[in-house]
Amino acid sequence: MNRRLLSFLLICILWLPAFPGQNFVTAQIAPGYYAIRFSGKPGNLYSLERPQEFLSARAVERRIRLHIPPDSSDLPVTGFYLDSLRNIGLSVVCTSRWFNLAVVATTDTVLIHKAMQLPFVASVRKAERVSIPQKALRDKWTQESFSEALSPLSQSDYGVAYTQIHLHKGDTLHTLGYLGRGIRIAVLDAGFYHADTLPAFRSLYENHRILGTRDFVAPGTAVYEDHPHGMQVLSIMAGNLPGEYIGTAPEASYYLLRTENTAGEYIVEEYYWTAGAEFADSAGADIIHASLGYTVFDDPAQNHTYNDMNGKTTLVSRAASMAAKKGMMVVISAGNEGNTSWKYISAPADADSILAVGAITATGSLASFSSRGPSSDGRIKPDVVAMGVGTFVQNTGGSFSPGNGTSFASPIITGLTACLWQAEPSLSPVELRTAILMSGSQANSPDTLKGYGVPDFSRALQIVRQMVRMKTDSGKISLFPNPVHDNLNVAIFCEPAGEITIDIFNISGALVWKTAHREYPSAPVFLPLNIRQLSPGVYLLRYSDATHRTTLRFIKQ
Repeated sequence: MNRRLLSFLLICILWLPAFPGQNFVTAQIAPGYYAIRFSGKPGNLYSLERPQEFLSARAVERRIRLHIPPDSSDLPVTGFYLDSLRNIGLSVVCTSRWFNLAVVATTDTVLIHKAMQLPFVASVRKAERVSIPQKALRDKWTQESFSEALSPLSQSDYGVAYTQIHLHKGDTLHTLGYLGRGIRIAVLDAGFYHADTLPAFRSLYENHRILGTRDFVAPGTAVYEDHPHGMQVLSIMAGNLPGEYIGTAPEASYYLLRTENTAGEYIVEEYYWTAGAEFADSAGADIIHASLGYTVFDDPAQNHTYNDMNGKTTLVSRAASMAAKKGMMVVISAGNEGNTSWKYISAPADADSILAVGAITATGSLASFSSRGPSSDGRIKPDVVAMGVGTFVQNTGGSFSPGNGTSFASPIITGLTACLWQAEPSLSPVELRTAILMSGSQANSPDTLKGYGVPDFSRALQIVRQMVRMKTDSGKISLFPNPVHDNLNVAIFCEPAGEITIDIFNISGALVWKTAHREYPSAPVFLPLNIRQLSPGVYLLRYSDATHRTTLRFIKQ
């Protein structure tokens, strides 16, 4: 045994604690896929001082720009661990550096018992059986439907896509030249059948805007050979046939990542999703889009419950939250469970700091199938809604057909978010998300059906530009608009210390408004206040936390 390997093993033995309560699989072990979690990352060949060795230049730049230092979750899984699994005969399917684990496949259950005995293995969880029955179509999309193509709704260049873009005022962004250029979107889905040959995507390939593809379900295979769902989702963003169809972000660049196996529904797909999100992070993607959700599985033992929809329990929701922490905008379809016994959002739509998108009709009515909120811990979900009934998508035959589903609502928001980010690239995902929520049709009274309502991206553009102006000001607290009619926005750019209190006084010094106390872990914070009930006049707003106190004047018209 060479000296380096011996030294590494000694480090592992000395470093690792005992695990009397390990979550090992015991008793009957069946052939299949298993998630093996490791204990720490000792002996890792990579260093946080050299992130460029395991993150792309663009990913490193994102972290620098957003003040997100690399941490241990960014380090790849220790190579010796993976080699050890392979040496006992296990096949490594995928890994997760964020959660320090590997998914392995085997038909020999003895090998899983051997893996359990390795000193650096913390837990083993069954993820899927090896043999999956083939199905014509996945149950999760049974609520999504298509009809025959209709005549165009507009004679403009948008063609049949006009209504779904205009409803959200996305054409305003496009008119100003914001079409998503320079923004990178990673699309996680079930496959992108014939996206490389269909006319709607021709400009993507001609202009080199497909930056990469990866199949995490069947590594080494082409993503264009599988299910069309991802292609349909992609068309809503990237379609570009002037006079026939224009997507929400036709000039953005895309990664096409297959993380979904349409042959069955097993929890291993959450691991594929996580691997796809980590790839997007390391490649330098700005936005992750996924029209995928997880509730119950073909193996009932793996089923989630509504209580799990708290953003902290399921692996896929933790991964979505982690992606947001790494500085990416994450947009997720809320799910199509509204008229089923489940009813509620699915994971990872329950994740914190992401945009979960429900579905409405062209007239603004909630789609019956759109999954409801709140999250099980009481947060507003879905976050916003978009047109998901009669949404035109590219079909496999080369024409465009109207489809129904939150899968087709969320890419509308994703693409327009890319355009908004192009308009103000200095903003963080937190700021972009806040602007989109504030632009919603019911921003002042969000609910558990439509969240903050229908985003108006023309309004969102005004908000982000106001944010940029305020960030250049010397003040740490800003109010806008001022003068104000109904809705006053409080922007807090200092780091809040403890609980925030906002009091409003009239010119005579009488207290006329008081906020509830609440802690905000980081800046910026944007608080919309409905002050419609206040009489016209001059008011003083006092902001307080443990270390800051500021009084600002505003005029109520």
